[in-house]
Amino acid sequence: MKSPPIGEMSAKSHQTNAESADPVQKRNSETGEELSHIDVLIFSLEDPDVEGAETLIGVELRFVLEAFRTGHITPIPLAPQCVAGATNLRGQVVPLVLLSAFMPNMEVQHPLHGTDALLVEWSGLKAGFPVEQIIEVYRFPLSRYRSDKNSGIIFPGFFDSPHGAVRLLDVGAALKDVSHRTKQKAKNLSGQDG
Repeated sequence: MKSPPIGEMSAKSHQTNAESADPVQKRNSETGEELSHIDVLIFSLEDPDVEGAETLIGVELRFVLEAFRTGHITPIPLAPQCVAGATNLRGQVVPLVLLSAFMPNMEVQHPLHGTDALLVEWSGLKAGFPVEQIIEVYRFPLSRYRSDKNSGIIFPGFFDSPHGAVRLLDVGAALKDVSHRTKQKAKNLSGQDG
């Protein structure tokens, strides 16, 4: 299946950038009404260890600013393993976060120039998530969400879609973790105790 054309996504109406990035927003942030569905952008990450295998990931549309193709990727010296580097998106420097670094038993692969990526924002933090393929925006009923405490805080649960099981990404937890790893690495390099 080929990725859809890359460009601006109409997610601004869904985006709240609330302090809490509960991976499953159960109430409308403006009206307080209980929600029965959420809109999720489904994408895949290739598993390089298993030929033809891919992992499906879902991110709530409210955190997605746009899909784009990476330009030149500049390595960031001494960055944590989960940061592939940075790319320029219309004059904005965007760090690229490798979601595979948060997944047990998945080899971390660095993206190449021209890789599809999602620009996400949570609480003022922005990053790009390189993806193998953008599949679709899917509206799923909250009743189909299942918590999975064994998957960690970055991927706290999953839901079934027509494409198979989809791990739900907690954007806030991922970006907080990257920020923490970056600060910890800088602290360790400067010789300070933490």
